[in-house]
Amino acid sequence: MSAEDGRAGARSLVLGRDLAEVGRMAAWADGFARRANLSDSVTFGLQLCLEEAVSNVIRHGIAPAERPEILVMLDAARDQVTAQIEDEGQPFDPCQFQARQRAPSLEEAESSGFGIPLMHRFATAMSYERSGSRNRLILKFDRR
Repeated sequence: MSAEDGRAGARSLVLGRDLAEVGRMAAWADGFARRANLSDSVTFGLQLCLEEAVSNVIRHGIAPAERPEILVMLDAARDQVTAQIEDEGQPFDPCQFQARQRAPSLEEAESSGFGIPLMHRFATAMSYERSGSRNRLILKFDRR
């Protein structure tokens, strides 16, 4: 389900906690990016960050059975795009995530743990807050 929240260019989508929902969200975000006339590079960064954030919530965030949804909101302003992801899972601040040290060899390298550093790279700004029982991750992207 998606709905406009009253502001021009603002959209929201409610997702279930199922990895299949990531594909639905990606198609929805792609439509948003086209309507907002975002560049390919901004669209790519937005998609990458949304997919990483939502898949992390689905894989790692444990939520109470009565509130398993994930809320994703997008807003396109003149100079900036804002993405907000909310859930009622365990508190987790990705802004405080420490990137792993580079492995000395391929055999010792791990294949996970690269998503959050990529989010920091593609988003212009990234912030987190815990409001009551909700996690709120806010990502900003310059439209240039």
